[in-house]
Amino acid sequence: MARVVTVSIESMHRAGAIENVTQNLEIWCRTPEQCFHFVAESEGEVVGVILVKYFWNLCSLFVAPEAQRCGIGKKLVHLATHACRGKSPKQAIYLNAAASAVSFYKALGFVPRESNQQLP
Repeated sequence: MARVVTVSIESMHRAGAIENVTQNLEIWCRTPEQCFHFVAESEGEVVGVILVKYFWNLCSLFVAPEAQRCGIGKKLVHLATHACRGKSPKQAIYLNAAASAVSFYKALGFVPRESNQQLP
């Protein structure tokens, strides 16, 4: 079973294979007091990451393909949403999701909104 740990610079370097992590790490480094960034590891390997900017913008959730459907994404989302609770005046967490991920977020209680934006 994967465990979730607080992000560190060392663990983020191991996550280089996960797309977009470098850009989000830069945001986290510039404004760590305004973000929650967590890493899931299994047997010393990074298998998932999540970043919520400004306590309301879930901008990155990645789980390695071989670790998907094991509850890691769900655990990361629950950890991040719990950590953000009460820290943003928006009182909600927003995200843009690819069509293939909508059912995942719905199962976690997220509510879809109309959007013209198409994600891959």
